[in-house]
Amino acid sequence: MIDADELPEGWVLTTVEVIAEVIGGGTPDAADTSNFEGGTIPWITPADLTGYDRPTIGKGRRNLTAKGLDSSSAKLLPLGSVLFSSRAPIGYCVIAENELATNQGFKNLALRGGIDPRYVRHYLLGAKDYISSLASGTTFPELSAARMKQVELPLPPLNEQRRIVERIEALQACSRSVREALELVPLLLEQYRQSVLLSAFRGDLTADWRERYPDVEPATALLERIRQDRRRQWEAKHQRKKYIEPEPVDDTGLPKPPEGWAFARADEVVAPGTVITYGIVLPGDPLAEGVPYVRGQDIEDGRILVDQLWKTSPEIAAKHERSSLREGDVLLCIIRHLKVAIVPAAIDGANLTQGTVRLRPSAAIAGPYLAAYLSGPTAQAWMKERYFGMAMPRINVEDARAIPVPVAPIEEQWEIVRRIEACERRRRETLVAVNQALDELGSLDQSILVKAFRGELLSQDPTDEPVSVLLERLRRERELGTNGSSLTPRRRRTKST
Repeated sequence: MIDADELPEGWVLTTVEVIAEVIGGGTPDAADTSNFEGGTIPWITPADLTGYDRPTIGKGRRNLTAKGLDSSSAKLLPLGSVLFSSRAPIGYCVIAENELATNQGFKNLALRGGIDPRYVRHYLLGAKDYISSLASGTTFPELSAARMKQVELPLPPLNEQRRIVERIEALQACSRSVREALELVPLLLEQYRQSVLLSAFRGDLTADWRERYPDVEPATALLERIRQDRRRQWEAKHQRKKYIEPEPVDDTGLPKPPEGWAFARADEVVAPGTVITYGIVLPGDPLAEGVPYVRGQDIEDGRILVDQLWKTSPEIAAKHERSSLREGDVLLCIIRHLKVAIVPAAIDGANLTQGTVRLRPSAAIAGPYLAAYLSGPTAQAWMKERYFGMAMPRINVEDARAIPVPVAPIEEQWEIVRRIEACERRRRETLVAVNQALDELGSLDQSILVKAFRGELLSQDPTDEPVSVLLERLRRERELGTNGSSLTPRRRRTKST
């Protein structure tokens, strides 16, 4: 709310009642189709303004017939009227492009004296909080016509109103351009992230590192040791059974890895004695105390939202011991979104549901390296090619076990992780800066309006018509309006077609 003492010389603080006729709206009987069918009178409801971003409006989703207009409290509003939604919600504001009517969710202003409707609209939008404070009601606050009439607003000379509007809209256009540019940044940053991951697992990201360290043990030797250890453990446990060699990795269509790298199936790089498996199928109702478990919706932006995890009973969790979690395990959501996260120490001993699988890394692979690869474009594309189910697209556990993973020498894996994490830190820092800038733009837009309606946005012109002349004209037109002038709300007399 603006204090009269804050206004520049030549301005006055007045009320809506002085500058406009406040006109309500109405809704004819919806059950009578003749009130709407074939109608030609545009009829606006607050729902028509949901997501609407233009300053003016000429029609809504429905029209009224002349009968519909005459049988309700809706009135025909003149061109240039300012439509202000007064409930559900309060604060939508547009200017009529032509004669139209509204429902009862508006308090409409038919302006007098040549007042610029754009000036009034900008003011009402900037004063939304003040105007909302005048509403009454708890469940659905509503601004009454009497309260709307008493809304205070600063009134400069007419020419200054137009100059203020031009300055506001020029500044808002600049702000809008900056906002549009900033809103593109997250998309560009995600493209950057995908590019980094693609480069990392083709070997491009660490090509310089391999030149400096040519003598590291190749991944093929490391994988062979892991395979031999796995076979010895299996044979020791199943002495009378013949060991079945793992299925060969299918790297068809994948880029050839650099020298020293090798492709392996995902089930070859998990720790011996573990399998890639999903978790609890029927966890029961969530408990206040118990064993936490991870659902797909608990994974967001590469992290597990620990504070929102549901809990199941220890008895149910004990039946799914093979899917219990340890710090460092990699989780892959296999339903809908193929999200990936690493288990933090805070939920060591937790479990998961059937919509997520666990991969416990072996000595052949670094957990963060595996997680980064699974979230990158190559693995994501491979998995999406195997999607099934329309309503709930997903892959099955066998697909997860067969994911081809490019395995680099373990030292290079950790160097890749270090470089990916450095890029990710920069991405996140940039996102924070962008979101802060967007918040500041919102404050800037509000600051523009505050300055505009205190007369601080531009200097006054002493040659403008004095506001006292405008006030006198408003007074005369108000008196004439009460006696049937063109400002008095009219009803259309044409027949409905």
